[in-house]
Parts: sequence; C-alpha cells; structure tokens
Amino acid sequence: MASDQARTIERLSREGLNHTILLKHCPLDQGKLLLQTSDTGLGALDLLPVELLHEAIGYLDVKSIFTLRRINRKAMTVVEGQLMFRKIMTHASDVFRGALSLEVAHKITLPNLLTKLCQQTCDNEDCVQLAPYIDLLAMQR
Repeated sequence: MASDQARTIERLSREGLNHTILLKHCPLDQGKLLLQTSDTGLGALDLLPVELLHEAIGYLDVKSIFTLRRINRKAMTVVEGQLMFRKIMTHASDVFRGALSLEVAHKITLPNLLTKLCQQTCDNEDCVQLAPYIDLLAMQR
C-alpha cells in the first residue's frame, strides 16, 4: 500500500468523513441537471415500464447508478424515482458521497447499502452496542 493511501486510511479511521469536505469535493446535483443535457429518452430502455427500470436499478452498483443519472433528464428522473435510492439520498446522502470519493461505489449496491444503514448494531456477533458509523471500505458496521 502506498504511503499516501496509508495516511488517508489512517486519517479516515481517526476522523471519519467530514460532511463539509464531502460536500465541497463531491457535490451531488440532487435533481439539478445542467440544461445542456438532452432529453431524448433512454433508447431501448424506454420500451420497459418504469417499474421494471426501478427494479433493474436496484441491481446496479452505486457508481453505475450515478453514471446512469448523468445521461439525461429522463435517466435522472427514473433513478430518483427508485425507492431505495430516494430513501438513501434523503436520509444519508453523505454515504453516496463517501463511496464515490473513496472509489468503492462500484462494489456497493443499493440493497446492501440500505441494509447496512438500517442495521443498528455492529457486525461482530458478540457486540450489542450501537454502531453509528459504516466502514464503506469493508461495508461493515
């Protein structure tokens, strides 16, 4: 492991992810798509009912979901209509920012993330204490 990575991991374990830093370096557009993007549709995906699109989005990793959102307004609308995505974005958007910033978003799916967010105690079987933080690198509480 490179010394920069080691220092970053050590700092993250000591301080956690600071909301202000995440907001500055990983802003989420949250529905404010730039006007220059087209609104041409989703191609072959337009043939599917929106319920199936929402179901399919649930199987994508977080990085792919954010890539899909950037295609155009319709893609953003479809993604933001997905219930798990909307719940996480509303109540814990910093988790998305953290996963994208740490470059682990390609390993995390919405169901796994939502399960971890709803979990109250740590992953250790012997531990019954509340676990206020999620280790995004290991996806553990």
